[in-house]
Amino acid sequence: MTFHEIADQLGLEAISFGFCRMVFALSPNRVLKVGYSRFGMRSNQLEAEAAHDLPRRLRATVYDVAPDGLWLVQERVDSAKRVDMRRKEARQLRDALERAFGRYVHDFHSANVGRRVGGGLVIFDLEFLNRSTWPGDAADLRRYLNY
Repeated sequence: MTFHEIADQLGLEAISFGFCRMVFALSPNRVLKVGYSRFGMRSNQLEAEAAHDLPRRLRATVYDVAPDGLWLVQERVDSAKRVDMRRKEARQLRDALERAFGRYVHDFHSANVGRRVGGGLVIFDLEFLNRSTWPGDAADLRRYLNY
């Protein structure tokens, strides 16, 4: 079954399909991220945890997550128009994320950044901004992948 067939069966708009998660529109303001592997489920859990550590102004809001990480409900941001990461606004977001996170943000690129309805730039793919599982450390990366 394809991603779009799944979306049709659910009666939801298909937004994106990644390495371990599928994203569907729940409403004009919210999306549903579904983990279709243990990595996707762990990504949802890590993303929910990271949302608690980062200021809301820097990241998409996480509204709810399943205890096992199967799904996550998040604020919908406009990611259809790629952000020019060389612009001042993107550099300022990266700097603010690094100050809030306390480390260099490796997973900061135009596919993970979008605009809120009000126009502000935020990051919406957060699992690698989780303090408890930093992928820059080989042992922590193994823990993440073997969850």
